[in-house]
Amino acid sequence: MTPGMERDLAESRAHLAEVSAANAALRRANAKLEASRAALAESEARLRVALDAARMANWEWDFAGDATWGSAGREALYGRPPGSLRTRADVLAAVHPEDRAPAAETIVRAMRRPPGEDDFDAVEFRVIHPDGSVRWLRSQGRVTMRDPDTGRALHAAGVTFDVTARRTAELSASRALAELRAVYDTAPVGLALLDREGMLLSLNARLAATLGVPQQPQSGRALAEVLPAAAVAAVRAGHRRVVESSAAATGIEMACETAAAPGDRRCWVASLQPILAEPEYGGGVRAVSLMLEDVTERRHAEAKRDLLAREVDHRARNALSLVQAAVRTTRAEDVPSFARAIEDRIAAVARAQTLLRERRWSGADLRKVVQGALAVFTQGDPHARLRIEGVRTTVSAAAVQPLSMALHELATNATKYGALSAAEGEVSVTWTLDQPSGLLRLRWAETGGPPLAGTPPRRGFGSRVLEATIRDQLGGQVERDWSGRGLVCDVALPITRTVASALGA
Repeated sequence: MTPGMERDLAESRAHLAEVSAANAALRRANAKLEASRAALAESEARLRVALDAARMANWEWDFAGDATWGSAGREALYGRPPGSLRTRADVLAAVHPEDRAPAAETIVRAMRRPPGEDDFDAVEFRVIHPDGSVRWLRSQGRVTMRDPDTGRALHAAGVTFDVTARRTAELSASRALAELRAVYDTAPVGLALLDREGMLLSLNARLAATLGVPQQPQSGRALAEVLPAAAVAAVRAGHRRVVESSAAATGIEMACETAAAPGDRRCWVASLQPILAEPEYGGGVRAVSLMLEDVTERRHAEAKRDLLAREVDHRARNALSLVQAAVRTTRAEDVPSFARAIEDRIAAVARAQTLLRERRWSGADLRKVVQGALAVFTQGDPHARLRIEGVRTTVSAAAVQPLSMALHELATNATKYGALSAAEGEVSVTWTLDQPSGLLRLRWAETGGPPLAGTPPRRGFGSRVLEATIRDQLGGQVERDWSGRGLVCDVALPITRTVASALGA
């Protein structure tokens, strides 16, 4: 073989080796490309799965050509068939009519974004699916391409995702909060919320109106800026106990005026309750609720009740004392007469009690006292043989029973010996208020009865009762005259001890 042929053969072999090396490199490059393509396909598949799972889709938008496109499932989010959202008008037509204008404004603002402000305003809107269900979507993106000369936005990309679950939860939470706020504001007691340092976080409408302060805003204000000065120290002390012990502080009583009603001293009861943090956040007191209840009317009612109870107890003891005195001093020829006399006197006491109860133990009308004391003796008709005249007068509670007993004894005496023992007999009871002398003057006058024999030789039980009630119990005076056609008894009683109020005749 010639040298030339050997040289050619060597060159051919070298060329073949280079070709073989190039082919091997190409095969390796193709293998890598296929692997990259497989990885990209796998990545895109995972992205589609993730987008589908998150109910999310990406989108792109060509401003100049008014064309939109995106990942698979984008139209499904809107409840539209694939390929139906090709233009801006298509997208807006799929938006709920009530949300269409805000969505359109967001698009216009995005198109006008100047360079350096590429991020869109996120917009949330509703769409209606074919089955009638309403879904909430959120769309956000950014400008990805601009005209190099003018800076005008040419292209944008972003994502749209379903936020129905969040919006539904927010709506439910908003409704629950509104309901809770309504309960909070319409509670019949004052409520407030304090932080651990005792600063005000909120207060309800009832407490704001009672204190005479604006309801909002209150967060960050000190107690001294809201509560009356007389209540601040007590509430602060209770708040401190709650924070330190994590236990409630209740029954804190105070009396003070408020800005809403200056000069009106009110009674309050404060209760403070701890609001504990969740264990995962360390527990302990994170806030304190304050309840302020106005108990002024309750305290007044309790005072009136206690006063009434004492008055009833006092009257009951007086009534029992009168009954005991009637039993002890009554004299009669036989048992039936004794029983009848006792019953009459006890009935007089009972009628006086009834009159007091009708006026809630504040006294009784003098005319009714007279009529009640004589009802037994006039067969229930107070006008049959009785004349009553006098100014309209309310007898004090302390004077009703003694005066009733005195009149009862006068009527008993008249029935046995005087005007009411005769068919033509009559009794006149009159009274006047002698303001200059400070006396209530009452006259008992009998006519038409048996002739009088003068002053009785001895003082009977009726006389003793009359003197004991008028003089000893009421501080008055009694004068009796047997010289005329019938007994005349003049009674003078101190107005200050016997009269509650009086009007003209």
